[in-house]
Amino acid sequence: MAPYASQTQIQLAAGGAVKLVELADWDDDGAADGDVIAMVQAAADGWIDSYLRARFATPVATPSDTLVRVAAEESVYVLRLRRQMVTELDTEARKQRETWLRDCAKGLVRPDEPLPAASTAVKSAWVEDPGRAVSRDGLKGGVW
Repeated sequence: MAPYASQTQIQLAAGGAVKLVELADWDDDGAADGDVIAMVQAAADGWIDSYLRARFATPVATPSDTLVRVAAEESVYVLRLRRQMVTELDTEARKQRETWLRDCAKGLVRPDEPLPAASTAVKSAWVEDPGRAVSRDGLKGGVW
């Protein structure tokens, strides 16, 4: 499966080609390294999927524009983290992405449309509530 964000989308999230080269050129040849981009794409997708798989099958087949943006921004965050260039603003933006992913995991936000397939981790279960036992005697004289 293709990564959620392409190299072009990551480049846009980084602020352009020059900024991406600054972050992803580890062999100093003046070009962003493909293996470095692949590594951060996998890291971002894995982080995203760790939240989504609680409710949805992953990877998401047709990610929304928002999910693609989150993946691109997270990829840039990982690149900055590896270069030890993370700012307070970057950390705050990551917290906002994490909040969005938690909302996806709760079912408050959909990562794509139509609704993606359910995760195999989702299971219904019968849960006893010992504090609310109901009996014939307990119902006598009650107001309902």
